[in-house]
Amino acid sequence: MTRPRDLVLVGTGAFVTRDAWGPGVLARSLAQWCGDQTGERRTLTVVHRSTDGRDRFEREWKTIEAELRGTPELRFVRAEEAAVADSIRRAQALFVCVPDEAHAGYVELGIACGTPTWIVKPLTGEGRASAALAEASRTSKVPVWVDYHKRFDVSNRGLRDALDREELGAPRLVSVRYSQPRDLPLEGFAWAGATDVFTYIGCHYVDQLFYVMPGLEIDGVDAHGIPGPVHAKHGGIAFDTVLARFDGRWRGRPISAQFEVGWSNPLGSPTKSLQIVEVACDRGRFFLDQAHRGGERWSDEGVSVPNPWFFSRVHDPLSGKARYQGYGDDSVRHFLDFTQAPSDRQAALRANASLPWVEEAARVDAVLDRVREALGAT
Repeated sequence: MTRPRDLVLVGTGAFVTRDAWGPGVLARSLAQWCGDQTGERRTLTVVHRSTDGRDRFEREWKTIEAELRGTPELRFVRAEEAAVADSIRRAQALFVCVPDEAHAGYVELGIACGTPTWIVKPLTGEGRASAALAEASRTSKVPVWVDYHKRFDVSNRGLRDALDREELGAPRLVSVRYSQPRDLPLEGFAWAGATDVFTYIGCHYVDQLFYVMPGLEIDGVDAHGIPGPVHAKHGGIAFDTVLARFDGRWRGRPISAQFEVGWSNPLGSPTKSLQIVEVACDRGRFFLDQAHRGGERWSDEGVSVPNPWFFSRVHDPLSGKARYQGYGDDSVRHFLDFTQAPSDRQAALRANASLPWVEEAARVDAVLDRVREALGAT
């Protein structure tokens, strides 16, 4: 049977079409991967909910076409049309980039259609629902990949190796500070009141704990919410900042992790995300500044500190042309390469717990449940 070659993308929001680097991370990563493949031109079916979403995608796609060769042919389907399921069933891969409350439904549809599925984090944000999806993926043998792209960040990969070899002795305390601008939930994300900031972005660093310390067991979870403008607008557990603490065990020894995660960056911040990680060990400390990665840009509009390690368009000396690169692109590319690898290679990759498969993501969501419970969610 001929292997399907088309892709389906559900969603037209910020991660798809808008980013500090230009028209989105996901749309450009998909376009570049398709252009790198040999053979006939591929098709990208974009599932959208509104005319505005389609118009925005088509507008940003023109920039992508100007930057790349061999971009896929576009096809648009509205989310409510029956053609969505037919498109997914015929696709090589499904990509889902929608608000959290819609995650489970699309992953279930991808599994039912037998189509390998990639989805933005978190999987569902709810432990029981994510465990059910992990079981469905296992029994159906349909792979589900969650975009915990920090597993591909070379600084995290280096930390994992150093901790595994216990270069500085046993790790005892992990400290994380992670915040983004307050205007995102105040002006940008209409769905911000349906989640909390720890679920939305803190999940990345819960996954990082499981990645850099394989086999980590978390025993105790505590959390405290700090209200501010975001909480005043949305209420509930949509706190401006969440302080959380985990106590657990790794390799039979106690370890603690503390988090400060918030919608607390001022609008004039030179970088979108403040991301600082420290690991205190018996004989020293590791410091990871994951916000300042490649210099500064000064202009009349202010100072910006881009992170080219995550996603950027830079010159490639091998091809002599500019290409997209970074660990944001890696997550998309590695998944797509998996979908067309030989069966024995797929089996080996599917058994690799270092990759962000659905089972790993379900572990994160079980912890997120405990954080929300500590915050007072009912």
